[in-house]
Amino acid sequence: MKTKKSKSFVKICLVQFTLCSFLLLSMFVLANSISTKQLENSFPVLEDFLIYEDFLKEEKYDLIPIEQFSDCEFAIVNQKGFYLFATDWDIEKNISSEQVGYISDYYSNEYYYVLNKRNKNNEVTSVIFLNSYDEELETEMIKGYAEVDENNVVVKGDIFPINESISEQDIHLLNGIYNDTHGIEKYDFVTQSGKKRTLLFLSPMISTTYYSTLLSETQTFWIIAISILILVIALEVYFFNRSLKKPFAALSLAIKTYQKGEYLEIEQEKLPEEFKQIVENFNLVLQKLNTSEKEKTEVYLERQKIIANVSHDLKTPLTVISGYTKAFLDGVVPSNKREKYYQTIYQKALYTSDLVDTLFEFTQMEHPEYKLQLENVDFGEFCKEYLANKYHEIHFKNFYLEVQIPEDKIFLKIDQKLIKRLFENLINNSLNHNSEGITIYFEMQIKKEEVLLHIGDNGKGISDELRKSIFMPFVTSNEARTSGKGVGLGMSISKKIVLLHHGSIKLAQKNKSKYTTEFIISFPRK
Repeated sequence: MKTKKSKSFVKICLVQFTLCSFLLLSMFVLANSISTKQLENSFPVLEDFLIYEDFLKEEKYDLIPIEQFSDCEFAIVNQKGFYLFATDWDIEKNISSEQVGYISDYYSNEYYYVLNKRNKNNEVTSVIFLNSYDEELETEMIKGYAEVDENNVVVKGDIFPINESISEQDIHLLNGIYNDTHGIEKYDFVTQSGKKRTLLFLSPMISTTYYSTLLSETQTFWIIAISILILVIALEVYFFNRSLKKPFAALSLAIKTYQKGEYLEIEQEKLPEEFKQIVENFNLVLQKLNTSEKEKTEVYLERQKIIANVSHDLKTPLTVISGYTKAFLDGVVPSNKREKYYQTIYQKALYTSDLVDTLFEFTQMEHPEYKLQLENVDFGEFCKEYLANKYHEIHFKNFYLEVQIPEDKIFLKIDQKLIKRLFENLINNSLNHNSEGITIYFEMQIKKEEVLLHIGDNGKGISDELRKSIFMPFVTSNEARTSGKGVGLGMSISKKIVLLHHGSIKLAQKNKSKYTTEFIISFPRK
């Protein structure tokens, strides 16, 4: 009978657990998929539309299922400005062939930015900037501008002829606005027959009201889904409790007795076989419970500290931006300090953007569907080129650099952008946390099965406490935190980059390294 009970208990647990897990997972995946799809379909972008680029090149425009893209329209214009196709022919009436040129190209690094202001007579005038973004340097620059007076006539600048009339609609198109509800972008392409075409893509603009409504609908959906989920869990618990109530009765009584600080002898023959060991170790569990609770409290407090640190990093620059902006709105900024205020707002905005980008990059790489942009490169030459470009910065900060890279060619498939980010994180770590005069070491060793990199310095080193959790997210030294130099994602991102390349990274032990700080990175050769 004991054996039978034992088997029955295992079978019940397995069946109930499998069924419950399947239902919970299915409901979560379904609910998450529906809500995510709803959000994605509500804000389509041109990049989503270009999955049908083959139809564009084949000029099979009517085969593109525009209904898949919520509240979107598109039109095709030839090189002479004639409309060849449109899902809404009002586009042709609203946008002339000349105005097509005012629309920003989706893949171009150049774009227009329109700044409206009021003149002495309280009339609205505009300044149109032509900006260019350098992806490699991650910087923006103004290539030209044009000032438009209250009569929409160009009076100054170098991107439009002087005295040229720029209508209000033209200005909207420069800003990527089609009407009050839709934005517009264009995409130039060449058909299979070699003809140049331009795609005009209209998509709904994100507004606070529309987004709030959509978010409210999504929240309602999740409330319903969670309610159903709770009901399913309740039913599972009910049936599971019914099947196990009798075998658990003796153990439940023992637990209640232990809670009172008393001891109860349990007749083990009345329990399933699996619970005999539990009874024997019950006292040991109670002893460890207090220790576990203390550790749990410490973890909770540490997480709260992390959240507070990250919140502080975001709150500080946003507070400065908000305060300075309000000062401008209130008109209390002296004219001789405006440039300084503008510069401060810009720098704080850049810092906040970099922080958000870092957090986004971290979460993006954690996604299971994240893919590397692999290229087969001469890894030695790649490292030399990076260090050559980095040398000026190192030398400028009064640091030294020692490099040992073999002359042998060694080809690896890597994502060049991510590997550069890896090197930046490690070398900048040495630059930011050491004083002048320190030497940074970069050594490569080519093995039969792997390529080893030794990157380190002879600076002050890393504390024993920080060494234990150096690669964990949001871990940073107090010095780095208080100086505003990071939120502690650099080393975690570095480890993720190496793991995505099927490699490994570790911090060498103090007594086993010739440097005070040394990271050892291994990349497989195959």
